[in-house]
Amino acid sequence: MTIALHKDESLLEVSEFIRGHGGRIHSSSVTRSGGVVNAQLDFSLVPPVARLPSVSWIEPMGRLEPGNDNVRWIIQSGDPGPPPLTPIHDRGLAGQSQTVTVCDTGLDLNHEAFSHPGLPFTYGVLNPGHRKVYLYYKVTEGGVDYGDYVAGPMAPTFPGPWAETPR
Repeated sequence: MTIALHKDESLLEVSEFIRGHGGRIHSSSVTRSGGVVNAQLDFSLVPPVARLPSVSWIEPMGRLEPGNDNVRWIIQSGDPGPPPLTPIHDRGLAGQSQTVTVCDTGLDLNHEAFSHPGLPFTYGVLNPGHRKVYLYYKVTEGGVDYGDYVAGPMAPTFPGPWAETPR
């Protein structure tokens, strides 16, 4: 469920209520118009959550579908072809030795695109020996690591169904 809060209301009350009744918080954020909590909860909890004073509205959360097999051509050309057009990679440019900054929700450092087997990662400090992630601050608790989808095209050195060749 997506739960929107009135402006200047705390996410804590809603998050604690949901967790206290067996629900799971996927993500939460604060916007200019108020907070938003995405949570998995039993349908019987919808009316009590909706009655919380801080809640503005509640609705089913849309299903996130990964499209990793499409992201290369979407980012590079927007042209699905056939074949999908990837003019940047076609010119041999794959971003080796480049440093980029990504600001998004979480990042799953255990994902094969970002992990560095045998090298533990320390949050909030520079990790210069890490193969992909030098510095990481986690600003959301729990939830969906949508940042994997956003940062993935910048770190495609891994085998997988959407990688034609490792880079």
